[in-house]
Amino acid sequence: MLEAITRRAAPGTRASFVLADQACIRHVVIGPDDIEHLLIRTSERSLTVRVAGHRASRGPVHLKFVVPAVSRVKETAAILASYPDLLTMRSRWVKKTSEQMLTRDAFIAFDGRAAGASHREVAEAIHGQKRVREEWSGRGCSMKERMRRALAKGQVLCHGGHWKLIEQACRSRGS
Repeated sequence: MLEAITRRAAPGTRASFVLADQACIRHVVIGPDDIEHLLIRTSERSLTVRVAGHRASRGPVHLKFVVPAVSRVKETAAILASYPDLLTMRSRWVKKTSEQMLTRDAFIAFDGRAAGASHREVAEAIHGQKRVREEWSGRGCSMKERMRRALAKGQVLCHGGHWKLIEQACRSRGS
């Protein structure tokens, strides 16, 4: 992990860091302490940059890296040396399997129904209003059936079935 401090770029000046220009940064997590965590993932490596100060997600900033106390100087220097290369690598893209997508939809469906949303409203949250409008009453009603399957799977997962997923993940990483 790299630590950085940011300050907003003054109008008319060129910022040293523009988040929108960084294709390999796909996720920004803002913690409860209001600190941004920029998650950089490429096909070969990953890195988190912990950013304090002005939010990089809100606009161009000047970025200064902070080198911690002596105990991590060598490690931080190595990360900083590879940082420019990391930013120019292709971002990581993994095609999700249909089972992974159904599991994601299952959790969304379960949460949506628990909040009082209809099957159609849950489908809109997952697929968007336009696609639902076009496919909801379409031939075969496959979207309706997929929402029913997602809700059924969500109920199983949220009532203890998630342990099976965790066991499978642990087994696949161990092999």
